[in-house]
Amino acid sequence: MTMKKIFLALAAVAALASCVKENTLVPEQTADNLVTITAVSADTKTTLGNDGTSVVWQKDDAIKVVFKSPSKQYVTEFTTDIDGTATTAAFSGLLDAEVTTDACGDAGYAVYPSTVNVESDGKILFTVSETQNGLIEKGENLAYAEVSLNEIRNTHTTEATFANVLSLLKITVPQGVKKITVTSTDEDGVATPIAGNAPYFYTDGTLVINEEKWYDSDRVYSVVLQNQDNSDLDHTKSHYVHVFPGECEGLTITVDGTDCSYSKKVGAFTFVASKYHTLNIANIFNLASDTYAASPFGGIVEIPVITTVDEYEVTIPAEATWLTKTPSAKGAFHKDIVSFTAAANTTGAERAATVTINGVEVVISQKGYVPELLGNYIEKFSRGYGQPVESNSFVIKESDNPSKGVYLVDGILGGNKVYADYADGKLTCYDGSKSRILTVSNDFSTMTGNGFYIGTVSAYGEYSALKALGAPTLTSEEEALVGLYNESWTYDGASVETTNGMTISASDEAAFGRLKVTFLSNGGSLTCYANLDGNSLNVISAGVKHATYGEAYTDITMTISDKTLSFATLQMLKDWDMTDVTNYTATKIETSGGAITADDLIGTYTQKFTAGGSEWPTSTMQIQKSDNPSMGELKIVDMYKYESSGSPYSLTCYANLEDDGQTLTVLCDGVKFGSQSWDGSFTENLQMIVSRVEGVITISFNGSTTLDNWAPIGVLTATKN
Repeated sequence: MTMKKIFLALAAVAALASCVKENTLVPEQTADNLVTITAVSADTKTTLGNDGTSVVWQKDDAIKVVFKSPSKQYVTEFTTDIDGTATTAAFSGLLDAEVTTDACGDAGYAVYPSTVNVESDGKILFTVSETQNGLIEKGENLAYAEVSLNEIRNTHTTEATFANVLSLLKITVPQGVKKITVTSTDEDGVATPIAGNAPYFYTDGTLVINEEKWYDSDRVYSVVLQNQDNSDLDHTKSHYVHVFPGECEGLTITVDGTDCSYSKKVGAFTFVASKYHTLNIANIFNLASDTYAASPFGGIVEIPVITTVDEYEVTIPAEATWLTKTPSAKGAFHKDIVSFTAAANTTGAERAATVTINGVEVVISQKGYVPELLGNYIEKFSRGYGQPVESNSFVIKESDNPSKGVYLVDGILGGNKVYADYADGKLTCYDGSKSRILTVSNDFSTMTGNGFYIGTVSAYGEYSALKALGAPTLTSEEEALVGLYNESWTYDGASVETTNGMTISASDEAAFGRLKVTFLSNGGSLTCYANLDGNSLNVISAGVKHATYGEAYTDITMTISDKTLSFATLQMLKDWDMTDVTNYTATKIETSGGAITADDLIGTYTQKFTAGGSEWPTSTMQIQKSDNPSMGELKIVDMYKYESSGSPYSLTCYANLEDDGQTLTVLCDGVKFGSQSWDGSFTENLQMIVSRVEGVITISFNGSTTLDNWAPIGVLTATKN
């Protein structure tokens, strides 16, 4: 039976004899106990809308009529024999003769459907399913009516008005919806159930739920509208959901489509028995948020929209020229992405624009960044008092999470990765819950700090970082300085000379200097950065590198005259316990004969060297083609050859000529000790300098190193015979 509000008329065509109890034998039908019931529909209106649902009786509908005496309960089933459906129907049933006595009182009640079980205590347990298909199926609605027993006694007929016990929710759905969930919520955590198994009792003329006998396990707080095959709900018709009446302090409607979901809280809501309420969700437009952030570096800003609206207007303020609309698709109930393209914000300052989407204001903000701050940096710091100065590199790049910081500083202080923001000449690095600040120069080339640290790495004292510029392209004047030089100087009252002792090359980092200089090569050397300034080469002390010692006290200015560089005095390195170098001169070697190849090096050489702290007489050595190319392309025999106490000593090594044609790398592995049976290795590869002047090839090693099981070796000069 499909119904909203029902009237029932009872007309007795013969005297009533008796009624029956539930599950008792039905009395034999006679003209005295046959009763006919005529049901007539009535028009009712919802409190929230004007349209109603038709109430019709169907073939084979049945009702139960209940009368009670002090000791018994009598339940009689009435049926109709109408053909099809009608708004008026006659029902017939047999009553027990005891019903007409005074013991049954003045009135009883009737319930629909007849399939409900009226228990001996009068309880009617009725189920509202938590999953419904939107149709009002036969037997799904619970209705009741008061039945006047006095009229039956006196006239054998009566009228009774049926009322729906449940509340009905009429839902209009948009295209593309698969499921709608109605959920009762409550602010204090005790929600009102709207489905489940509820115990009804007829009390004072009304069929109501007994809350005390409604167990928690039988209470359900959500009802789902969904087709059994999970297909889309029919958007061309209305859908109906039954719920128990009650006052819900909160109600949430959730709409699910194929690829999206939308929930809305509608606040307090009262479901009224025998009333239906309209829920129209055909026009959904929902933004997840009203604030979004664009990347400082530009890109797409995506604003998710859950909507059923086919077309809606998007506007951008005229002054927000940095923001443009990107086309997006629309359709039935679906998830839209309203996209905007934001230009990079290179102003360094934050900006914002308020756009309007279907009348809803949305703020898109964008932090600014300074492009000049991005790039590679070289840092110098000491981890503590007395510790050596470290030189490392790090990079400042675009942040992968601007909400944590516009910049990502990767590798600072020897490997740390932190987010950072820049403002007013300060780079603020976020180290956990604390901030570390570096001062940035106006041209963004230098950052400095004092006592700067991140994580567990502390930069003791001053911290500095230069923005890396990479290798420079040299001018013709700078190119003219590049090459090999022979050196001479005075040290501790003695004259010192080296062959191929000084090299000038293009810098590997222009931020330190455009040229790189290695000089004072006699058992050790200094490697510094330098810049050409007219007839002077300014060697920068801050860039000095030495295997053992720290930085020079002062910068060095070398005077350039023709192809000779010179300076009067060099105040030696910090902590280098030696006297100053004076009368320094370096003369460029004018090489000849073109590029030197490995084959050019093959031959016999006269060598002069130091070993074990002593200078040794000249001897000969051989450079041969390698007998083991996997070790090196050349083989050097009798290098550092000398005789002590009648025993000869020498080294046999493998070597490779580098692509520059002037560096011979003697490999640290595979070393053999001449006539001895020892194998060993250098602590590091030896870098020897090769030159050719007027057809004569000279090989020089101007450093020092140690060798396993052998004396330390020092400066070597070998001239090809």
